[in-house]
Amino acid sequence: MNTKKFEQLAANWTRLRNLPSPMDFEGDYQYVKRSANDAPYRGAEKTPDNPSRKAVLRVSNPLPVPSSCNICGELAVRVGTHGEVYGREYSDWPYVYLCECCGSYVGLHPFTAIPLGTLADRKTREARKSCKEPFERLHRTGVMSREQAYAWLAKAMGIPTGECHFGWFTAEQCTAAKDLCLGRLSHKR
Repeated sequence: MNTKKFEQLAANWTRLRNLPSPMDFEGDYQYVKRSANDAPYRGAEKTPDNPSRKAVLRVSNPLPVPSSCNICGELAVRVGTHGEVYGREYSDWPYVYLCECCGSYVGLHPFTAIPLGTLADRKTREARKSCKEPFERLHRTGVMSREQAYAWLAKAMGIPTGECHFGWFTAEQCTAAKDLCLGRLSHKR
């Protein structure tokens, strides 16, 4: 990575830590600037340090911005791009949180600075992918609705329904969720 790009990312990360909360958007819904040096005016290009207020408010159960990596424990998490992770940009919102030490990453909700889940290494990403399919079959085959499936899985795993998100699971939790879903599917046949 060249020096200029690194300095730009470091500046973005510093501003990202001082993002307004959703409560700052109440009232007349004008973007609230905390100081003259903070995020640009409301109509400026959207970036993680200048998120869309509507997109921020759409996220019903946001995780906090990671300050350290949940995989290696280092304080080396920064905003990166799909280009750094995948070699090219894949969407209109090509941002990720990326650990510079172990390479774990997680995407951001579109047009926000809110992570989609927790940072994940290759093992965790593969586990999340593999457990999602049996879960999806629970509600796609009519065994239960999507909401019922999440409520059932949360209860079976002993976690609150609001914390039952595959993007929040560890590799071990993914294995447990997959086994539970496959067991439930085999009992319905």
